[in-house]
Amino acid sequence: MGMLDIDWSKVHEKYKWAAQDEDGKTFVFESKPFLFEGELGVWDSFGYMVLIENNGEPNPDWKNTLTKRPEK
Repeated sequence: MGMLDIDWSKVHEKYKWAAQDEDGKTFVFESKPFLFEGELGVWDSFGYMVLIENNGEPNPDWKNTLTKRPEK
């Protein structure tokens, strides 16, 4: 999958990053997230994060989904 196709116009400008967890949930983050591999592979952050999509399909390529918001 690689980079995510995010409609950034619908995401508050304070969120600068997006990534999809292993279970298919896509989140946006205020600060750059990092990989966390426990029972389930997820992205985590020291700032706020918001779920924006849950397609319900596991993503084996989840580690390659980190996407930075484009510069204006």
